[in-house]
Amino acid sequence: MSTELMRQQRIGVNIAVMIRVLCWLMLVCFGSQVSAQIYAVDFSDPKLAKKYKKHIFDYNGKSVILVEIRSGFDYKADGGLSWNKESRLEFFIQDPSDPTKLGYAVNDDGTRQTKNKKLVLGMGGDRVARMITFMANESFYTLSREYQRRLDYLDNLETQQKETEKSGAVWMAFNASRLRETGNLQQWLFQTGYNKGANKLLRDLSKLRKSSEAAMTARIDSAIASIETIETDPKLVSAASDIAGKNIKFLTQQSRHITIKYHDGIQSNRISALLELGERAIESFRTKNVDPYIDEKFLDKIPDGVFLEFFFSTDSRVHQEKFWEEYYGYGWGDPTRKAERLQSSGTGGQQGKLKISYWRIGDQSDLEGIVVHQLGHQLARHHYGIFGDTQDWLEEGCGYDLSFSLLNRNNVTCKSFEPPKRSEGTVASGPGSKGKDEENKTAVVMRGMREIMAGVAAHASVPFDQLAAKRLHAFQNEDMAKSWAFYEYITTKLGKVGQEWLRLLCKAANGGQFQNKIREHTEEQFDFKGQDAIRMLEEQWTAYLRDVYGVN
Repeated sequence: MSTELMRQQRIGVNIAVMIRVLCWLMLVCFGSQVSAQIYAVDFSDPKLAKKYKKHIFDYNGKSVILVEIRSGFDYKADGGLSWNKESRLEFFIQDPSDPTKLGYAVNDDGTRQTKNKKLVLGMGGDRVARMITFMANESFYTLSREYQRRLDYLDNLETQQKETEKSGAVWMAFNASRLRETGNLQQWLFQTGYNKGANKLLRDLSKLRKSSEAAMTARIDSAIASIETIETDPKLVSAASDIAGKNIKFLTQQSRHITIKYHDGIQSNRISALLELGERAIESFRTKNVDPYIDEKFLDKIPDGVFLEFFFSTDSRVHQEKFWEEYYGYGWGDPTRKAERLQSSGTGGQQGKLKISYWRIGDQSDLEGIVVHQLGHQLARHHYGIFGDTQDWLEEGCGYDLSFSLLNRNNVTCKSFEPPKRSEGTVASGPGSKGKDEENKTAVVMRGMREIMAGVAAHASVPFDQLAAKRLHAFQNEDMAKSWAFYEYITTKLGKVGQEWLRLLCKAANGGQFQNKIREHTEEQFDFKGQDAIRMLEEQWTAYLRDVYGVN
């Protein structure tokens, strides 16, 4: 199986994790009880959404409610849920204005205790068609913690800014960081169901924008203004007619950096929103990793024009096969390889300077996740100078980091990080169950996905210099976790020196003697001369994980 295919597939990691890592995860993350997670309630009748309009969240083109289960469900052996259509189901719901306001308190043993009945919602089981997993390893509690972490970081930036000369270079740099992080927080709130909280930040964003350099704010404004519907490629129109007759029509929208070609079963306003999200992701990456460090040697290598094209086909395997062949002109390989590749929802190719990201789209496809994670890959390739498949850890780390920052999830990845499965059990089942004891059978997810991955990364056995040379197909769980955690540390704490180091690694990876060069660059960049440079860097990284994520 090629690395290119691995980069596009949504597959599980089927390699055993080290016993000590597994034990650590089971102990701190899940315990012996069934753990709550965040679901999206999909109604049996779309008209029911009007009855619950105060709680509605638009997810994958559907009007749903984001919830944690309180009572009325059974967990099945396969991890699914079952419920009686005649029973009353109860959920904990969000306060859309403030993630810190929860419907429950967390007991000492990690179980939940209802504290705010206004954030408990009940409905008949016949009103629920499906329970869609939204964030399997998060709870409203972990979202509240992540929200508070971001607020604390913003407060710290503001405090540091006040200690500098107003309108000076350092002051402006802090202002740019505050603008970026506040914008990221707003997108995070929108993507996790806290729309009212996101709208509260409009005033703060307006104030920060007024204080920022005009060129910086004009860049994102013009990128968003560039979003438009353009003429669909006649070759695609012809291919659609040959493949599906009159049953399918393709449309095209484009922004400054991204093109999306999509079938007409996807709402056009959703595509416009995806393009805006994509441009904001690019701007977030730029203001963190590029703008603060630009000089005559450290150049902005992100292209000015379109560098990424998405193709969103239907959920038909026939369409997936034929459009790739007839429109893009690619093949699928021999029959065995073809059958294998068509099991995946995504693949990709390179046409000159344009990356093609090609997807079969179903009604539960996470389009936001696809766009942001794939942008992470391409931004890493352009900014750091990755050629071929030489720095898989860096592409994956950047994809995860950007997705965590803007979405708080990584549902669409090139190779999945798989936490241990939860125990089987019952979640307060039975018609109208409201008893205290039954409610407490469900434990809160106490540690979000970032914290889980940070813990796995800290216990990883593979040193960084070996990880940097590893190919994606050989990645284990701990490699995926360490890729993200190491990238976050470098880009968050090591400034321009860290950015230059990443570029040096990519340059070295394109030549020979990579292991020798990586140690030489690490010694020189971080002043570790005469020491074990990789070990010193790993020790500093581990200290960062302890400080930020409470890793032992």
